Amino acid sequence: MTTPEAITAVFQRHTEHRLQLEELMLLFPQVLPENLKAFDADKIENLINFIKNVVNHETGSMVVSRQLVNIVVSRLEGEAIEGGMGAYGERCEPVESSLLKLALIKLLGVLQPRAISYEDQLAQVSYKLAGIFEGESNNKQAAFYLRNMNLEQAQRGIADAEKCEIYLRTARLYLEADEAEEAEKAINRVSLIIQNKDKKDDEQTIIYKALFARILDSRRRFLEAASRFYELANTQSLPQSDRMEALGNAITAVLLAPPGTARTRMLIQLYKDERSMGTKSFALLEKTYLCRIIKTQEIAEFENSLRPHQKTNEAGENIVTNVLLEHNVIAASRMYETISLKALGELLGLKNEEEAELVAAGMISDKRLDAQIDQIDSKIIFKHTNPLKKWDENIGYLCEQVSKVYDGILSVHPEFVQAVETKM
Repeated sequence: MTTPEAITAVFQRHTEHRLQLEELMLLFPQVLPENLKAFDADKIENLINFIKNVVNHETGSMVVSRQLVNIVVSRLEGEAIEGGMGAYGERCEPVESSLLKLALIKLLGVLQPRAISYEDQLAQVSYKLAGIFEGESNNKQAAFYLRNMNLEQAQRGIADAEKCEIYLRTARLYLEADEAEEAEKAINRVSLIIQNKDKKDDEQTIIYKALFARILDSRRRFLEAASRFYELANTQSLPQSDRMEALGNAITAVLLAPPGTARTRMLIQLYKDERSMGTKSFALLEKTYLCRIIKTQEIAEFENSLRPHQKTNEAGENIVTNVLLEHNVIAASRMYETISLKALGELLGLKNEEEAELVAAGMISDKRLDAQIDQIDSKIIFKHTNPLKKWDENIGYLCEQVSKVYDGILSVHPEFVQAVETKM
């Protein structure tokens, strides 16, 4: 095992960086076997202590210590050492994955207290650790190491494309680990880079749009997600199968979105898209658009096709129940003037009339339903006008206004009116 004194002697003997590095590398046989198959946990400790002594040496050079760290990391992965003596100058089998992971984690512990001086080395080690954890399907830990890479202030200039690749990968890993909030933080870092791109349909931009849509969906911001998915569905550079998948995702998201003007606009847009007929949720989309009753079985089938985050909100309430059952209440209000709470409960597939009353009462309270509940007779009275009658009323109102305009012109310019009527 090397000693701090041996390292001190190297720095005292030479002032030239090249010679210091070469002599430090001559100490490798004591801490880093030529055959990495002989590398074990004990040798990890020796190697880390060696690097620690070099990095923290008072009279040492950061130029040398940075190079040494880079060389050690490359060698652990089986790379040949340039100028290395004997077997060190040749490629070999890398260190076994679990040992490499342990060595890199310990190496991070040595470098992090001096992060400002070793930003590039920390980024390099973090990136390699992310790859190891991703290979083990530990996506959250892999994303953690990618997130900790300081890409904005690294000593070497990092191209926007490289930053974008790492941020996108971080967002994807967090999303796959069900950490949607962290994924959104990562994807937001991509936004500025994407905005400055000249080409708006390149691969990174499309991946960004797809991830952003999935993140919005995971955050239960369904209306925004529907808009993003629909944008992807209209991206011509995507294969037809991917566009149809995006369209299906847009329909699912809009069906889960809370009622409102923006949702209605999105429903119209999706319903009028001829491709929607080829999606599995088109029947539900059509009934929602046309305000028809959705059967309990159809709701159950739709719910079974959803992902966990799409089934319940942050409070644990059923999203499908909140949205589609309320849709059925509105649809019922278009069909009936009055309906018993028992009949409404059966129509909605609820257990009893009390549940139906709670749904209706909540909608009335929030002004999403114009009706009143008669608790004595256990019925709901909908306050609405027959559509045909309403149409007739609108026509009558229009004619009344035209008549008023005519009378106004006649009172001010009777000769003009008489001349017009003569020509008719």
